This record gives sequence, structure tokens and C-alpha cells, in this order.
Amino acid sequence: MITNLVEGKKTKCEQYWPSSGSQDFGPFHVSITHQLTLADYTIRTLSVELSGKTRKVNHFHYTAWPDHGVPDYATSILNFHKMVMKDHKAHRGPLLVHCSAGVGRTGTFIAIDHVLEQRETEGVVDIPGVILKLRQQRTNMVQTLDQHIFIHDAILESVTCGDTEIEAGDLRKRLAQLKTKDESGRSGLDLQFAGYKKHRAFIITQGPMRSTARDFWKMVYSRKCSVVVMLSDLIELDEEVCYQYWPGKRAQTYGEFRVELLSEGWKSGFLYRNFSVQQAKFATAHQVWQFHIPEWSSDYQWRGDVNAMVSVIEEVSKSRGRLGTTPLSSMDLIQ
Repeated sequence: MITNLVEGKKTKCEQYWPSSGSQDFGPFHVSITHQLTLADYTIRTLSVELSGKTRKVNHFHYTAWPDHGVPDYATSILNFHKMVMKDHKAHRGPLLVHCSAGVGRTGTFIAIDHVLEQRETEGVVDIPGVILKLRQQRTNMVQTLDQHIFIHDAILESVTCGDTEIEAGDLRKRLAQLKTKDESGRSGLDLQFAGYKKHRAFIITQGPMRSTARDFWKMVYSRKCSVVVMLSDLIELDEEVCYQYWPGKRAQTYGEFRVELLSEGWKSGFLYRNFSVQQAKFATAHQVWQFHIPEWSSDYQWRGDVNAMVSVIEEVSKSRGRLGTTPLSSMDLIQ
């Protein structure tokens, strides 16, 4: 399924599965037994019963296609395609693909699949030929120029980058490969990752200065950040790289924001602080946890215990679990 139920205030598809539990659709009794929601797609396991016979249906729902145009990047649709085909190869029967009209996005997905298989089995890529073949079977498959270009972008990314996912058991081996430097002295670790289960999961910022402390707390309050991860000291190489933007024992105001330190402590490798933030005297207080990891050297090398970093990540996960899936703000001294 490559459409949302509603896009631009228009109904694109009726929900033909239960949100929870079971629901009857004519003679069919449909139950949802499992659901995994990720940033760009949702995977559901459905049980469909008719006349006492039950079948399992895996429902892959791509939710990141914009209301107009095509996705900016093909990475997520390629990952989605990989998940779909991995499951499909393990089962018999045809693969059902639909969007709203069943031509534009549907044709784009099928064309990408066809060309990827063509490249693997024949060693050639014929995108115009594949689209022509699809249109001979169903009118208007691959509807727009943007969709046509997107197919090219997806195939180019697949050919150039390949599959970038790593099995958890292969991580140690892959990390060793990434650490290996090439002739220029650079390694393969210059990568950035977005949130896996949620868009806009991270807010990245430089360490606040005295003049921007109020702006920092405004960002935390307005974006409802529940966790702040600080990856630098206040002073490094005798130079202030980050202003102490939080109060000591007494509450302090930063512009219109009143910040109070509720608790603080030290765990293996990092400091933790709990703050209460209020925008106005009678406004509801917002709770924020700060995890301060001072074990970075001035040349950006981690000088602490690796287990400490793992502990921080675990604490961050626990805190976000208690406070909800609000954005996480991470900062260091880079400007």
C-alpha cells in the first residue's frame, strides 16, 4: 500500500483493516495480530478468516510519500521494497500493490522492482522498456515526469550505494572495515543517521553561548524536548566552547523562561541533571533531562569507556520512554 488514507484533506483510500482487534468486511473476518510502525512505513500482520479457513496476510504500508510529487530521496522506498520482497519470496501467491488510483505510485513501485530484478538477472537496465511494458498491461502506469525521474534516481542509488543495512551480528566486522583508512587518510565513519522509528527525532545544535541561552530554552520548551545530550565540556583548551546555560542550586531566568534544577548526579562516565522549565509564572512546567558526557578530547576523539556511552544511550531511551517520543536535542562545540 503506497498511499495514506487521507492526503490534502481528501480521502485516498478507505481503511480496509481493523485499527485493533477484529472487524468484519462482508463475509471476511479480519483481525490485526501485530503492528510495527517505523518512520516511513508500517508493517501489519493480519489474519483473514472465511468459512472457517484462515490465512495470514502481511500488510506493508508506505506512509512517507508526499501529497504532491515524489519523495526527495529513494533510500526509504528502496528499504521498503527490500522488506516487501524478502517477505514475498517466502510465500506463495502474487504480490498485491495499490495506491489510490492504482497507476502512478503503484506503477513506480512495480517499475523499480522490475528494473532491479532485470539488472540482477540480465545485467542490463531498461527503464523506458519496462514502463512501456507496464503501460501495455494497464493504462497510465507511471503517471508523471517526476515519477519517471524518481525511478531513475532509485535505480541509480541502488547501483551506486547497494544495500547499506547491516545485520546486528555483523556490526563488529563492519565497524572494523569502516575504521580502515584509505590512501587519503579518511575512513568510512563520516555518516549521519536520522531517527529509525520517528521523523524529526533529533535536533542538532551547537553549545549555547551567553547571548543564545534564552533561545536555547525557547527551543527546548516550544519543541517539547524531553532529553538534552551534551557532548562537550564548558571549557576546552582554555577557551569557553559552551556557556553554562543551566542554573545551580537556585532557579534562574533566561528571558521569559524560568529554569530550576530539580536533581543531579553522576553515573559511570556521565553527569545527569533534571530541570523544570516554565515560560510564565503560572504556565505548566516542562520536565527536561540533561545527560552531560564530558569525555571528548579537543580533537573530537572519545577518550572515555565505551560502556559509558552505551549506558548514556540506555538512559536516554529510558527517559524518552517515560516522557514520551518528543525530540532529543544533541549538542557539541562545532559551529
